[in-house]
Amino acid sequence: MKMLGMQESWEDFSERLRVRFSKIKDEDVLYKEGYEEQTLQKIQQRLGWSRNDLMELFERMRLTK
Repeated sequence: MKMLGMQESWEDFSERLRVRFSKIKDEDVLYKEGYEEQTLQKIQQRLGWSRNDLMELFERMRLTK
């Protein structure tokens, strides 16, 4: 399953995200098609980051696969 125009699967990306940020839990990155916004909000809330900061992180992580 892909999200936000990612080249890799969400499962692979979310695994890298959980490895990088141990405070992110499995339930934070559960993704169902059509519920992208809720998934992003859960991650954002868990990290205590702004939406902008989260999107910048995602972009950097996409570039450093």
